Amino acid sequence: MSHITQSAVHCINPDCQRPYPQPWGNKFCNSCGAPLELLDRYVPLQPLGSGGFAQIYTVWDETTQTEKVLKVLVEDSPKALE
Repeated sequence: MSHITQSAVHCINPDCQRPYPQPWGNKFCNSCGAPLELLDRYVPLQPLGSGGFAQIYTVWDETTQTEKVLKVLVEDSPKALE
């Protein structure tokens, strides 16, 4: 078992009232009900930063069993989708 499984999970829903901490292993956020695993692979651990239309998170990759950085779009504006 990896050391990472002892970490708490961060909900990425921008409208969530309590995004952190979420228990490791939960499939859905206890606060807002949003999925906690992205693309059936990435588990958000902590936010690193944000910009105009995206947030950047440290994530745990379930497939490779490694930490990675993932950029997540937070709006549907045409500029964000470019």
